Amino acid sequence: MTLYRWLGAADLHPKLAKTRRRKLDKAALAAHVRDLPDALLRERAAHFGVTTNAIWVALKKLKITKKNDQVS
Repeated sequence: MTLYRWLGAADLHPKLAKTRRRKLDKAALAAHVRDLPDALLRERAAHFGVTTNAIWVALKKLKITKKNDQVS
């Protein structure tokens, strides 16, 4: 089906991928951790309007593994 759809398409040039708009700004999260180092995951999630798992994943990507780690 994919090949037939491509054959019937008028334009086969590659299209640029759109950038994803993220709900959670990593720079703002790092600043929040720097300003409030003792905040819990659920408090950060409520502040940013996301789930606690989203905060946990973002902190892991920022290499902040514990609540009291310093943000560089």
